[in-house]
Amino acid sequence: MKRKDALRKLRTVCERLENAGDDFPVVPIRLYLFGSVLTDKPKPANVDLLFDYARRPDQDPREIVALIFAGERIPIEQAVKRLRKGMKMMWISPIEGPVEKWLASHCLPPDTPVRLVWEPGLDWRQVVDDIASNPLPWDPEEERLNKEEQERIKELADEDLRLHKDDMGCPKWLRWMAAKSR
Repeated sequence: MKRKDALRKLRTVCERLENAGDDFPVVPIRLYLFGSVLTDKPKPANVDLLFDYARRPDQDPREIVALIFAGERIPIEQAVKRLRKGMKMMWISPIEGPVEKWLASHCLPPDTPVRLVWEPGLDWRQVVDDIASNPLPWDPEEERLNKEEQERIKELADEDLRLHKDDMGCPKWLRWMAAKSR
């Protein structure tokens, strides 16, 4: 997609958050942008967003458990669906807690550029305009090396999972913990 289309989609998500009313499935806290849309890459592959949220105070956690057992979308999944509605190539990852923790859990370097683009009271339009007019430089070689590293990490994680599963396909550590708790 073209960069201008990616920025238009980002604006749409920010508008939807700004207009989220009492019927929105979660309490929006912050929205962060990372990835190639922060750079001057002419055709970003997608829009990478981190969505920090909280459970609605009027929502009973047992309701969420009931939704899970019924195979229905839980509130954060409902919220992400509403934010992305009608848009492709949007990647919205729910987070709870510090962005740095999410980056580390996804094997991304701690210096990965991340930009706060929305929170209540923030002039998100100015932030998005600033991203549009002052992008970070895009380095195709660095992007290639990062993708290779991510693929290698994924391969190692997959291999580790295969090696540590029992005959039933369950991770051995999980089976051990279940047996220990009985």
